[in-house]
Formats: sequence, C-alpha cells, structure tokens
Amino acid sequence: MTASKIAARFAPYMKINPTKIGLALADLGFEQIRRKNGRFWKVAERPQVDIDNRIPDVDHSENVETDAPF
Repeated sequence: MTASKIAARFAPYMKINPTKIGLALADLGFEQIRRKNGRFWKVAERPQVDIDNRIPDVDHSENVETDAPF
C-alpha cells in the first residue's frame, strides 16, 4: 500500500501528509518495496472492530444491554 493511500484512509479524521507517514513507517521498521510503478509499504489493513478490541483501558461492557433476549 502506498503512503498516499494510507493518508487517504485517515483523510476524514486527520490532516496528514504521505511524507510523514513514510517517515513514521520507516521508524517503526516496516519494509518498503520499490516497483516500477511506485513505492509500496508492506502493511496489513485491519478492520475497525479489530482495532477497538485491542485498545487498552476501553470498557465495552457499558454498551451491552442487560436485558438481551438471548
């Protein structure tokens, strides 16, 4: 995935440019691949549900109804 596409994923939520994303990915140790049609980063996109489940100190139990029918 290119840094521009990664920046586009965050576009509605925050203003960030692809150069800073590339620098951050390099600092974190992600691998960059150069092809004839561009530079790509080896990353795995995760759905929002998986991200919410991995955030520490978040209590999801307050959103659960206590009188569920099953």
